[in-house]
Amino acid sequence: MPGENQDRAQLDNLSRALLRLHKALLDGERVTYERVHGRIPTNGAFFQLVLGDAWFAWLRPLSEEGDGFGRHYYVALQRDPDVGLAHAAVRALLR
Repeated sequence: MPGENQDRAQLDNLSRALLRLHKALLDGERVTYERVHGRIPTNGAFFQLVLGDAWFAWLRPLSEEGDGFGRHYYVALQRDPDVGLAHAAVRALLR
């Protein structure tokens, strides 16, 4: 059905935009972390930090709202143009 195909395409676009936003947040936070703590040697080490280090804890509850995530998200939007662009793309798809 034409409507279903359009809905699927819109959901696919939204999914890709959310993935880009998530990547932009992770990339931006990695840069900030490395400024403070030095270079992260491997992607595996970075993955372990994202999963377990308190620095990245605010990114874990993306499905929740709250002071921790909201505050850090706002800072990331102000600090990193890629996060701002990815955020705008997600907002446009949600309209």
